[in-house]
Amino acid sequence: MSFDPTQRCEQHEVIQIEASANVNIDNAFVPIVTLKEQVSKGFEYRKSQETLRLDHHIIVSNPLNLEIIRFTGQENTIRLIFEVKKGNPKANDSDGGDITIHGTGVKVNPTKVNKKYDSTFDLEVSIEGSNKKRNIYFIANDDDWIFDGGVSNVFCGQILIEGVTVARGYYYIKDGTLLGRRGGDSDPTDVIVVKDLTQDEAKKLIKAINEGESRDNELVKSISAVGMKNEELNTRAFMSTLKQTEGHGESLPYNAKHGFVNGKLDVFTDESYENNPKDYKAHPYEGVAKGGTAAGAYQMLRPTFKSQLRNNSKVTDFGPISQDHAVIGIFSAEGIDALEYIKTGDLDKAVQKLIKDKWGNTQFASLPGGGQEKKGFTMADLKQMFKGNLANELNKKSNIAIPQGKLFD
Repeated sequence: MSFDPTQRCEQHEVIQIEASANVNIDNAFVPIVTLKEQVSKGFEYRKSQETLRLDHHIIVSNPLNLEIIRFTGQENTIRLIFEVKKGNPKANDSDGGDITIHGTGVKVNPTKVNKKYDSTFDLEVSIEGSNKKRNIYFIANDDDWIFDGGVSNVFCGQILIEGVTVARGYYYIKDGTLLGRRGGDSDPTDVIVVKDLTQDEAKKLIKAINEGESRDNELVKSISAVGMKNEELNTRAFMSTLKQTEGHGESLPYNAKHGFVNGKLDVFTDESYENNPKDYKAHPYEGVAKGGTAAGAYQMLRPTFKSQLRNNSKVTDFGPISQDHAVIGIFSAEGIDALEYIKTGDLDKAVQKLIKDKWGNTQFASLPGGGQEKKGFTMADLKQMFKGNLANELNKKSNIAIPQGKLFD
């Protein structure tokens, strides 16, 4: 089956242009542009049984099959890598030429490159508009009329975009509201933010897609990936919330001690970990015989932290990252078993585990029901605080030392 490019390239009226009588085709830049083997994510690739008929100046030993991609990722934009090959074996062009890149139903960047044979170029492709017929095609022009006898308007390649399948995962808006999940329990749990749609519009779209309607095309234009799983998002937001409850509404820094001095938060150093890691070598109350020993962003007691230092290989000192790993270790410790509830965002069960463990001990008394919570502080207040911290994570304003996407590495 021969493939007529004019059926796909509707915006380019003249595909095959006869060469001028004065043009020496044997020397002209007559390339073939094809998709190079890809390493980036966000799309599926296949070759059609249809053959692609290129410009009549291009000679190929085997028919070229039409290349097809489908957007499948968490982003509206993907990056493709193309390679430029010699389309006329007689050509001895040494300086290359211009390739103009056209998109139907997609935005491409760049729109023009100057390339030689056996070279590559990157192309950024974004879904644009509601057009369901989408493609990318390439038109070449030799840039040297004097020495090579240039040729223009050479149709030298095309990629068909057959559709869009939005990623499976948890969809949020930037204020921390969970819109819904695309897919089922066995599907990926990536976090995806929806922008440029109202909450109701986004919910209806996700529901329709889950019910089998082909409306991915409408949603993909408004999504972006956060770069972490939903389990990590919930855990990070809870950790930030705990910092706030321990500070009675104010997020505690990693250098906090217990209490205030002259109305100011007491700290064990004025230096950051990056500037002076020695100040974070050990728990600040190590060797102190009397008084309270709560310290750090999560106000961990000295014995509790020492247990993590002994048993948790990710805890090496009292630095910010070690404090993060230590508090996660407390959440998951046998007899406490709160981490799985934190990962799913079940705050009621998580808090119950942390204010009364298997042995009746309280791990974090600042939580509602813990006995030392801020006066009038309720679970409703905690959930509102948690949602605010979800929003911070979704908007890349995290105050957790471990980078996003690395919490459970």
